[in-house]
Amino acid sequence: MDAARSLPFRLSRLELARIAAWEYARGYWWMFIAIPLFGLAGLAVAPDGVVRYFCTVCLLWPFSIPARAILITGKAQKLFAEDNVAVVEAGFLRLYRPSGKGSSLNLANVRSVEDRWNGLIVRTKKLGFVALPAAAFQDGDHRAAFKERLLAPEVP
Repeated sequence: MDAARSLPFRLSRLELARIAAWEYARGYWWMFIAIPLFGLAGLAVAPDGVVRYFCTVCLLWPFSIPARAILITGKAQKLFAEDNVAVVEAGFLRLYRPSGKGSSLNLANVRSVEDRWNGLIVRTKKLGFVALPAAAFQDGDHRAAFKERLLAPEVP
């Protein structure tokens, strides 16, 4: 198997939402502490009902993230509903689909690549991500070689 090409893979809406929620929590972990603490402190000293309402919303805010992740991944899920093949070529990460549609990510815009859940998460400089699940790779060696190709500068 070519190190620059993945196996065909799909991502379900729930898998994509789980990854999106994790990425959100990972990037904004301090908000998971600050906002509920503000809500708790506000509930302790709030003089009236309106302030107590907003403090309750702050306290419960982290519980809304899984539902919001499901809502915001709807469009991306349509892209991952059919088989995708990820290919690293000419300085781009390209996702090819049997329908002929595809998408690409310039590797210059990649901020980091991380092993996660036996797959790869490719994070962009604009706070986006591309998830490549474990099913996209034959084994750990294939995943490591693909990651290396993503991170290696393109030599003309």
